[in-house]
Amino acid sequence: PTYAQLHAVAHGKPVVACTIAETDFHTPPSLVRLAMTEAAAHDTGYLLWPTWPEDQRARMAAAVRPCADWLRGHADRLSVSQPRRDVVLLLPFQNWVNTKECRATFLARELRRRNLQFEVASEDDFAAKLAGARVLVAENAEALSPGRRDRARIFTNMGGTLILGDKSDWADRVRAALNPPAVVLEAPDTVRVVVRDTDTEALVFLYNLNIERLSSFEDRVTPAEDLRVTVTALAVGTVTASSPDPGAFNGPLPHTAEPTPEGGMRVSFTLPRLDTGALIVIARQ
Repeated sequence: PTYAQLHAVAHGKPVVACTIAETDFHTPPSLVRLAMTEAAAHDTGYLLWPTWPEDQRARMAAAVRPCADWLRGHADRLSVSQPRRDVVLLLPFQNWVNTKECRATFLARELRRRNLQFEVASEDDFAAKLAGARVLVAENAEALSPGRRDRARIFTNMGGTLILGDKSDWADRVRAALNPPAVVLEAPDTVRVVVRDTDTEALVFLYNLNIERLSSFEDRVTPAEDLRVTVTALAVGTVTASSPDPGAFNGPLPHTAEPTPEGGMRVSFTLPRLDTGALIVIARQ
C-alpha cells in the first residue's frame, strides 16, 4: 500500500525503492525477487544494493539475475501500463502534520490486503483519478473540502459510490459496491494480485508474501498452489503466464471467458503454483 501513496504525492516523478530485511543489507534471494516483483507491479524501480561477501556473491547473483532479466523482458509493456482502479482512496496530504496517525495508510493497507484494485489520489489529481473509478473512499467527511465535496457529489450522481472509512464495515461496503471487483482471487491470504492495463493487454501480477527469512543468505518459500483468478478484460485472445522462479510454469494457460453486461469479458484461469512472483498477460489478439 505504501507504493500507491508514494505515487500520489510524487506527482508523476519516478519512484525507486530499496528494501532492507531486519536492518540487514544482505537480503536473501527469494525476498529480493519478491521485492523486485512487488515494485514492478506498482510502477516502481527497485534499487538492489548488493553487499554480498565474496563467498556468497556468485550464488546470490545467480538467484537474483533471472528476475532482473524477466522484468527487463517485460519493460516495454510495463512502461506504458496503468494501474486498474476500481477504487480511489483520498489522501489529504495537508493533514500529515496535523495528526499522529495517518488514517489513509490504514485504509490503503486494508484495500491491498483484500486485493481490491485502487489508486491513491492527492488533492492535486483528485478529479482526474475519479474518472473511471467505481468507488471513492475518504477517511471521514472532514477529509472532503468544499471543492472535493462538490466533485464527489458529481461522482455519485454519475453512479459512483462514496464510502467513508470511519465505520467498522467500510471495507465490506466497498467490496459490496463493486460486485464484482475487477479481479477475484481464490488463493491463500498471503498472495497479492495487482492488475495493470495497456491498450492491448491486461497484466495480472501475482506475488506471494509467504517467505520466511532464515538468515542473511537463506530463506524459505511456502508456495501457493492452484490459484484461481477471475479478472475483467476488454477482450481476450491469449492468456500467458511467466515467472522468474526456478521450475515455475511458463506458457499459455487454459482459460474460460464470459461476456460482461458492460461489453467486456470475465476471464478465469488457474495458475498451478506461485513461489515468489508471476505475471499473466491477457492479450486481446
